Amino acid sequence: MIYQNNHIGSDEGIRYRVTIKGVVDNSMMDWFDGMEVTVKDDATTTLEGRVIDQSELQGLLRKIHDLHLTLISVETISQ
Repeated sequence: MIYQNNHIGSDEGIRYRVTIKGVVDNSMMDWFDGMEVTVKDDATTTLEGRVIDQSELQGLLRKIHDLHLTLISVETISQ
């Protein structure tokens, strides 16, 4: 299942892939505006998208924490 909300231009920021344990349901989608959300069969969720700066990345990670989700990994996909 893939959801996508794009608000950042394709040539701004750095593209990241964030993997979390568990399933992000529809009620949480607004928290990840601008990210492509993919729920996988192994009960993990990946968030992919461009992040403008480190402050925005920290905000994304804080949202994951605030939702009591378990962070598995953060990867830089492209610059």
